[in-house]
Amino acid sequence: MPSRKKAQGKARKAAKADKAKEAASVPPKDFTEVTLDSWLTCDDESERCKHGCDLSLPKSEHDCRDFAMRYANDFLIELCRLQTGDHVLTSTSTTSNNLVGQCLQQGKSFVAAIDNMEEKYPEVFDSIIKLKWAISFYHSRGTQDVINGNMKRAHHAAICATLINVYLSIDDLTDLSTMKLYDIVQANDKMILTYFRKRTSCSCLDEKRKEYKGVKKTGKCCNDQCPLPGRVAERSSLLYCTACKLVQYCSAECQKVNWKYHKHQCTSIAKLNSLDCEYVQKIAPTDLLL
Repeated sequence: MPSRKKAQGKARKAAKADKAKEAASVPPKDFTEVTLDSWLTCDDESERCKHGCDLSLPKSEHDCRDFAMRYANDFLIELCRLQTGDHVLTSTSTTSNNLVGQCLQQGKSFVAAIDNMEEKYPEVFDSIIKLKWAISFYHSRGTQDVINGNMKRAHHAAICATLINVYLSIDDLTDLSTMKLYDIVQANDKMILTYFRKRTSCSCLDEKRKEYKGVKKTGKCCNDQCPLPGRVAERSSLLYCTACKLVQYCSAECQKVNWKYHKHQCTSIAKLNSLDCEYVQKIAPTDLLL
């Protein structure tokens, strides 16, 4: 009569064999779509909330999906090339946010980078539908990143979506001011949460909203010599330059100190915004504050 241990061993082996057969019978998963959608999540598409965004797209149209995945990185490399003449982001101080911020203040490089992206991805830039799909992609993916606690990647998604929105309204360059892209570049986590809550119709971010309920929205003063710790102030107290509406200061004093550096940048952006540049050069710096 076999011992109890031997019987248990045989039972375990039989169970393992059954599991191996079951695993072998399951067809391998096609990770093509998962790879393209990896910015969102690797969950099964049927089980994932799209967060109110329209992600319907024929699976054969991978050019749009590829564009949404590669656009952000390619755009930053192009900005870097225009700013520094280098194709590689080598400087530790040149973060993606700093780079976009620098280009925004210089205006010409920013528009040139968008033009170059248009040449690189003509099949997408020639289609408003595909560009809007990419914006929905970033909104959905960014919302999921906020839920997962990956705020850095969510911030990146918000910047990407806003950049494409700027392109879609490029015929009316005054929208560079009204959209306040600089706000997105300098946004803190609560502002990024608010950005996605305004652009999704589901309730998936309700819990995150509770987490950030006591956190105040903040922004950075554009004066490098600002006396505030980290140059950070409450968002509601920051004052915008009324000419370019892309730089902000915590006080009139900081704006005065920074005017000698910002004056020429302000003129460049004012040209894009169709303002009288001679007027900008002549007026006192404090007259430009909101």
